[in-house]
Amino acid sequence: MTDLASLVGVPTRGLRTRLTATVVAIGTAAVVGLAVTLWFAARTFLEEEAGARLQAVADAKAAEARRWVERERSFLTYVASAPTAAAVAHDLAGRERAPDEPARAWIETVRRTAPDHREVFLLSPTGGQVVLSTDSSSEGRFETRTPFWERGREGPFVTGVYTSPETGRPELTLAVPVRGGDGALLGVLASHLDLARLDAIVDDRTGLTEGAEAYLVSSSYDFVSADRFGRDAFRRGVATPGVRAALDGRRGVDAYANYAGVSVLGAFEPLGELGLALLVEVPRSVALAPARQLLGVVVGVGLLAVLLMAVGATVAADRIAQPIEGLTGAAVRLASGQFEVDLPEGAPGEVGVLAEAFRSMTGRLRSLVDDLGHQVKETLAASAEVRRQREHLQAIVDNATSWIAVVDRQGRLTLANQRLEDLLGVGPGQALGRVLTDVLPAQDTEAVREAIAAALDGAENGAEITLRPSVEGETGASLDGGTPRPVGGGGFPDEGDGAAGNARGSEPVYGANDPARPVAEGVVYLVHAFPLVDGAGRVYGAGVLGTDLTEQRRREAERRRFEQQLRHRQKLESLGVMAGGIAHDFNNLLAAILGHAAMALEDRGGEEARRHHVEQVVSAAERAAELTKQMLAYAGQRGLRTEAVDLNASIRSMSELFAVTIPKQVQVELRLDEQPVTTSADPAQITQVLMNLITNAADAMREGGGTLTVLTRRERVSKGLALPGVVVGGPLRPGDYAVAEVRDTGPGIPAENLRRIFEPFYSTKAEGRGLGLAAVQGIVRASGGAMVIESEPGRGTAFRVYLPLTEGAEPVREPESVVDHADPRGRTVLVADDEDAVRGFVVRALAHHGFDVVEAPDGVRAVELFRTNGRIDAVVLDLTMPGLTGGEALREIRSLQPDVPVVLCSGYDAANAAADLRDYDRVEFLQKPFRGAELIRTLRQLLD
Repeated sequence: MTDLASLVGVPTRGLRTRLTATVVAIGTAAVVGLAVTLWFAARTFLEEEAGARLQAVADAKAAEARRWVERERSFLTYVASAPTAAAVAHDLAGRERAPDEPARAWIETVRRTAPDHREVFLLSPTGGQVVLSTDSSSEGRFETRTPFWERGREGPFVTGVYTSPETGRPELTLAVPVRGGDGALLGVLASHLDLARLDAIVDDRTGLTEGAEAYLVSSSYDFVSADRFGRDAFRRGVATPGVRAALDGRRGVDAYANYAGVSVLGAFEPLGELGLALLVEVPRSVALAPARQLLGVVVGVGLLAVLLMAVGATVAADRIAQPIEGLTGAAVRLASGQFEVDLPEGAPGEVGVLAEAFRSMTGRLRSLVDDLGHQVKETLAASAEVRRQREHLQAIVDNATSWIAVVDRQGRLTLANQRLEDLLGVGPGQALGRVLTDVLPAQDTEAVREAIAAALDGAENGAEITLRPSVEGETGASLDGGTPRPVGGGGFPDEGDGAAGNARGSEPVYGANDPARPVAEGVVYLVHAFPLVDGAGRVYGAGVLGTDLTEQRRREAERRRFEQQLRHRQKLESLGVMAGGIAHDFNNLLAAILGHAAMALEDRGGEEARRHHVEQVVSAAERAAELTKQMLAYAGQRGLRTEAVDLNASIRSMSELFAVTIPKQVQVELRLDEQPVTTSADPAQITQVLMNLITNAADAMREGGGTLTVLTRRERVSKGLALPGVVVGGPLRPGDYAVAEVRDTGPGIPAENLRRIFEPFYSTKAEGRGLGLAAVQGIVRASGGAMVIESEPGRGTAFRVYLPLTEGAEPVREPESVVDHADPRGRTVLVADDEDAVRGFVVRALAHHGFDVVEAPDGVRAVELFRTNGRIDAVVLDLTMPGLTGGEALREIRSLQPDVPVVLCSGYDAANAAADLRDYDRVEFLQKPFRGAELIRTLRQLLD
């Protein structure tokens, strides 16, 4: 540090120089600022004034050019409408000889009357031939290469400036129709205008300053004059910004470089009807000359003023510097610690006041230095206490079961506890200053970023993410680019290592390289972000808390698996209960089938009687097939899928199924809503819910009989509505619901049992397992609904199921078969089924309809026959065969012929039996049993 005592001898001319230099600098800056301001103001004014003048000149020239063209067009229209023109045109129509003298005299008079018309001529109404012209050499010529003849037949027409095909010069042509008294077209009167008048308008210097010019440019970017296109120096045209703007149809004023590369201020005006652009330009150097003159005057006067100010500043500095020198020496001594200083007394003016204030300040400084010593001791003691409390708080934060972070408004870490540092794989303090969402080892950091952003806006927010510990082989490197610090050999981030782990509680402690430490693929965290607010209510950062949810998610998954097992066990129990009724019903159907089949074989009453017996056999078999499909649906063999389910249709489809399981002494009454009562759920699960409730109600009346009523309806649940009875799975949110109610007139359920009937394994029946209603509750709750139970001993019980109503959704129906009339003759079908009876039926049905059939008893033989027989058009495969299954045989066959049509057959539902074969094209599924007509219809559809 510089010795302050050395400043005592600083000469007074240093202050004088600084004061003078300051005044000069301020004066110079003021002059420069004033000059720049005046320059920009003058330039803006001059550019606006010059632009307005140029625009006015351009407007005047454009208007004069348009008036000239309009005047000449009006004159030619007047001449064409005169009777003389019609008489001459009529006389010359269809004549092949030369025009007579009166006609020539008339057209010469027209040209002399309008000196700007270079050539006036008359065209025939058809063919466009010149029949009369002021230039007799043009007579007989056909004017079909220019549009004025065709357009002139319709009405007055003015061409744009174009290149004359005869002279090669710029040309502007007028054309008007000549009509007779009856309106008939007699000819077209046309005139080539002399553009010298247009040159005169453009070259007129009125309103233009010295150096300004006006010119015309064609649509081909060439200069235009009365004699020629272009100029010798600019043969490639002129495409300046002003020219392009005018040819684009815009008018205005702008600064740009002209055709010679000179910066100009130009006004541009489109002459669209002539196909020209009019430009009036003046060099910017000419337009801004007054501004430069004004700038020179301002700079000269300003520099003179600065010089006078410098002389005055030097004189003033001399008077100020001498008294200040004494004060400077005293201040240097005071800075070195000498509080006893001598100052000159009686100094005049402000310097005397400053000296007296300096003495008072010296006394105060002596007192303040003493007080400061005491304050330093107190501050050191308070700092030590703050440090101790901070270490205590850090120890608490580090031992929290969650990871904790604080970020500033830019998302950078200002605090991170040890669990977060372990998660990131860094040492103490190494994560600070980094953006949390950039270094967090998670795949879904966007959710964390959104939560922090919401907290910084003053709102609390949360997100669920999965984090991976930062270990070698995962992140690859720590935040500082060095070797990653292992988190206990790759374990969960909330496990301590070494001594640090002992400080966190009684959890197991593993060393950094301990092979017994568990390894996790990822930990699920609930991240909660909240705003941090200062005393003024401003959000200065956000706190972020990450809570480990892995164990909770595991318990939830275990609970869902347990519920699924409950539903499965209950379904098995229900199937066992129904087995007797199903067997009884199947025996009845088999008795009908066998009886009528025997009668058909023995009856000698004729074809009609045998046909009757066969029809009864078919009817009984169809009822058996329908009962089998219902059993498959209830057993869950149709695949879990969510779709629109009409409760009315589900109950009707189950009528035969629960008819065989309900005791005969129980009367069933269906009261179904007239409208569809539709919800979104899995059809098999809805069937299971309804079947459980119906069988439970029937069991309650097995001994005394009664009435079992099944109802459906739509119901709106309002906010605050209290539903009668015991609500399970609720409360229900306000909205519309699909309601299914199963009511019995049995003995009812005692109040003490009403709350326990949904507990797993709780049952009041000796043969029961206690699983049915537990499974029902799980299905209803998973579908977003609830159940209400009302029961009164001696009066019966009512179960009401509330499921969210789905409006406008149509239940899924099987698509209707499309009848195809493809001719089967000459078509060969390979049939593979290990059941001889089924295979024989399929073979005979196909042969009966004209197909050639090749049959195989299993999948292996089917593949061999397909490989050796080169004329197979379609394949029918059973899915469950020895050797090769139907699916495996399909893959082998498709490898040989990728587009061969295939029909798959199985007694199981397609959703399960052929789930992995859905991606194949030209593959259809038939569920057994099926009729021969269904098989033929499916094959014809595939073969079409």
